[in-house]
Amino acid sequence: IKDLHQRGVSAPVTFLLTQTTYAPPTESFPFTFSNLIQGVSATNTISIRPANGVQVSIAGSGSPAIFNLNGCSFININGSDTLSNAGRKITIRNTTGGACVLLENDASFNQVRNCILYSDPFLNSDGIVKFGNRLLTGNDNNVIDSCLIGAFSPTSRPSVCISANATTGPSQALSSNNIISNNEIANPNNFGILIDNDHENFSIIGNSFYKNANYTHAGNFSFIRYSANGCFIANNFFGGSAANCGGALPTLFDGTSGTFSLMNLQGLDIIVRQNTFRRIQFTGIFNNSNHALIGVLYGKFLIQDNILGSDTGLASIQINYTNPVATAGFSAINIGSSLGSALDSVQLINNRIGAMQAMGGG
Repeated sequence: IKDLHQRGVSAPVTFLLTQTTYAPPTESFPFTFSNLIQGVSATNTISIRPANGVQVSIAGSGSPAIFNLNGCSFININGSDTLSNAGRKITIRNTTGGACVLLENDASFNQVRNCILYSDPFLNSDGIVKFGNRLLTGNDNNVIDSCLIGAFSPTSRPSVCISANATTGPSQALSSNNIISNNEIANPNNFGILIDNDHENFSIIGNSFYKNANYTHAGNFSFIRYSANGCFIANNFFGGSAANCGGALPTLFDGTSGTFSLMNLQGLDIIVRQNTFRRIQFTGIFNNSNHALIGVLYGKFLIQDNILGSDTGLASIQINYTNPVATAGFSAINIGSSLGSALDSVQLINNRIGAMQAMGGG
């Protein structure tokens, strides 16, 4: 990487990882790619991927991340080898709770594909993949695709899997046009994806959100919390214990406090289309009254052609209130009381809701 910064590139460059393990003391993290690499372009890209047949582990303590994409462009981290061009053959693990991949200071047109991304210890709060501080234009046009992002074990689950909630940067330099697609986002403690109002125009497409371990939540939970303008959320799956709402068990939520809203949305020009929620069980005290599969606080929304539960059968979505005096409510789609601005509107078109069962409570 040092030579790369000193010499630059004049053609596409690929680093093939031939070892099975990259870790201290041989390696020192972070691996930093900056905007000082000369010659990089949409044609002269820089790729990191495993050699054919090699399953790679990159693990250790990295601050602020294992891979720090600091103002750089056209860096591709691809976990599939060149022979099969498929599979996840790079595992990246930050053992001290920082990010695996950090995009900051106007990092743009970078890609992270086909990787397994973990972060320890328990309740890492920074985001396993993090869109960080902005400098002049924002961290734009990046792609996170076909990765498994989540807990290394049930006792080391992250607070957030993908975050874009940095506050440093000029107000006009919003990070925008980033794509989060076809990933498995598993076992977050609080948020699968957390995006706030210093960002805009994200696309969240074709991902699977699930839990394959049961643990008690204390505090708010959302698989997607989006508090910004412009978002296309489509063809995602929520529930089960594997991709596409599959697996042997449903996603289980056991809560003692906070609000459960699997999508928690606020902002203008947000489209929620053709998402599927099924094989989900909620059990707990749930004193808050705003639990929902899709929760809208305020803004302008089109919510269309989503499946919430199932057209047939019983109890695809189960809610069991264990507090005998609970007054909590649960909605497939909850439209919040903060709507009221002249810019606010919610269109609900052709959503299918069924096979929901509620038990217990006061």
